Amino acid sequence: MENTIVVEKKCFHCGKMARVEVPREQYEAWRSGVLAQNAFPQLPPEDREMLISGTHPECWKAMFGFFGRPDDE
Repeated sequence: MENTIVVEKKCFHCGKMARVEVPREQYEAWRSGVLAQNAFPQLPPEDREMLISGTHPECWKAMFGFFGRPDDE
């Protein structure tokens, strides 16, 4: 059994594929109902959002402007 999982999703906004690599244990916890921010504390918010909604970071910023961090403004 591998220790990581590569999740590939197609952005619903632009149609491009994106990949996020996460530890298998964390992925399984998330799939079991643990909130993404708790399951993947090491991931930046934009990678967690890609897992949750399938939205590319660039598309998220185009639609909403930022991820809530000071360096995103």
